[in-house]
Amino acid sequence: MKIAFLSTHPIQYQAPLYQVLAEHNGIDLTVYFCYKPTPIEQGAGFGVAFEWDVDLLSGYHHVFLNNVSLHPARGFLGYDTPEIEDIIHRECYDWFIVQGWNNKSYRQAFRACRRTGTKLGVRSDSNISGGYIGVTQGIKEIVKRLIYPYFIRRFDLCLPYGSLSAEYFRRFGAKRIVISPHFVNNDLFSRSAAIWTPRRDDIRRHWNIPADAVCFLFCGKFQQKKHPLEILKALRHTLTSIMAVNPVDMHPPPIHLLMVGDGELRRTCEQYVRTHSLPVTFAGFLNQGEIAKSYVAGDCLVLASDAYETWGLVVNEAMACGLPAIVSNACGCAPDLLIEGMTGYTFPYGDIDALADRMDRMVVDQEARLRMSNGAQRHIDAFSVGRAADILIEAIQERNIGKQHV
Repeated sequence: MKIAFLSTHPIQYQAPLYQVLAEHNGIDLTVYFCYKPTPIEQGAGFGVAFEWDVDLLSGYHHVFLNNVSLHPARGFLGYDTPEIEDIIHRECYDWFIVQGWNNKSYRQAFRACRRTGTKLGVRSDSNISGGYIGVTQGIKEIVKRLIYPYFIRRFDLCLPYGSLSAEYFRRFGAKRIVISPHFVNNDLFSRSAAIWTPRRDDIRRHWNIPADAVCFLFCGKFQQKKHPLEILKALRHTLTSIMAVNPVDMHPPPIHLLMVGDGELRRTCEQYVRTHSLPVTFAGFLNQGEIAKSYVAGDCLVLASDAYETWGLVVNEAMACGLPAIVSNACGCAPDLLIEGMTGYTFPYGDIDALADRMDRMVVDQEARLRMSNGAQRHIDAFSVGRAADILIEAIQERNIGKQHV
């Protein structure tokens, strides 16, 4: 079975799927990329130019297309690869799978698949919140209800990442929906955590985290949708409430926050920490080869994002390393990854008091925290690259009937 994927550029969360599919005896796989970003373009949003320190291109056949856009990687017109239409006509793929529909290259592929009768699939984490908030949400929702059914019904197969994205496709009349779970390389993260765990005390010393502290972890871009400042405000509430209900002679555990990443809001967060003398370490950007150190140093991940966070793969990473999580209910992953009291907690988006309450619980109940740590690691096993690949293969095999090329 000849299968092709089209993606904007090499992405660390997609490469493992391509590698697993390429090893399958019954699949002839080609992955097309619209663009190869420079280190500066790669670092957009991270606040630092970089190249990934893991190999994203080995183990599968791939081709970089000629992107003729005048402003590559910027918006809808930033990916423009006319040659993909000739490729689809020539190669006669059984299935052509795109990673969305929000750029010109994807639309060029749609057109060629329709003309050739090539089965067209899509993988997406778009969800029913649509990533919009307030008045904007209502306006965008009206526009999408008018336009989206026209092309979403043209997909022969929709592969949403979770329950909210499945509901999204149902809302817009998708023909066939099969959930193929969002994943990270669980084995890689768990192995990395196992390597770093014996050095946990050293890692904590390096970041000025007390050995006996309950350490919360923020890991991501310092940008508005992730609301890192709200985590700092909740930390301040937690420190006050813990001291209020635990007299000094009861020795409440120290609390710390490790913030990993960089971006536009980092200076604002640093200023808030200085103003309120909070126990926070800013570790800066960590590449894939080092990120597991932060999960080993921490005890619980915190993600306070709004609905623009269509999933939140940092939660997958943390759980693969054995961390429970506290996650805003606006995040796309919340219904699938967060089982209350078993893998962590959710809280109403924007409710700083509720977030502080969940952090309080993590601090005062060590037994529950350890139980959720084990539960998180067990639960994330179902969100693996192997399972995502198996589901995708089963789905396309079921639909590989009666294909005609014109």
